[in-house]
Amino acid sequence: MPNEQIGLLGNQKTGYMHGVASIGNLLVTIIDSQIFVSSLEGVQVLQEYIYSHQ
Repeated sequence: MPNEQIGLLGNQKTGYMHGVASIGNLLVTIIDSQIFVSSLEGVQVLQEYIYSHQ
C-alpha cells in the first residue's frame, strides 16, 4: 500500500475508511457506512427532522 493511502487511513477525519485495495486497475475503498453518514456535515439536523416526522 503506498504511503499516501496509509496516511489517509490514519487521518481522524476519514475514520470511516477501513481499507483500500488495488485490484488490477481498480481502487476499492472499504468504508463503514454508519460512521461515514454520521460524519457528514448537517446529517444530525436531517436525522432529527426525520425522527420528528415519523
